Amino acid sequence: MDSDVANEIGTKWEAEEIPDEDFLFTRVHHSYLDDDGEPIPGAFRNQPPKIGGMSTDWQKYSTPEHTIARARQPTANIIIEFLTGAVRKIPNQLVIHTPEVR
Repeated sequence: MDSDVANEIGTKWEAEEIPDEDFLFTRVHHSYLDDDGEPIPGAFRNQPPKIGGMSTDWQKYSTPEHTIARARQPTANIIIEFLTGAVRKIPNQLVIHTPEVR
């Protein structure tokens, strides 16, 4: 994705290519875990809904600890990490870096 596209969707930083060997982190609330502590399919959804994609943190700019610390209730969440290259192998899944100013 080029920086013009990233800027059109409201970001202020340049888009970057995320290497396949890097990890992405996301929080999963305990209500989306089964009895064995594994995420149920509903855990993986567009968040926030308005962006049309699943927001994650890139290991280049975050750690699992930082990702969970931003939850409203950190102790009610777990961290899931995805290998970027594995996500890209899922049909119809894209991994793009379009940071938002918060």
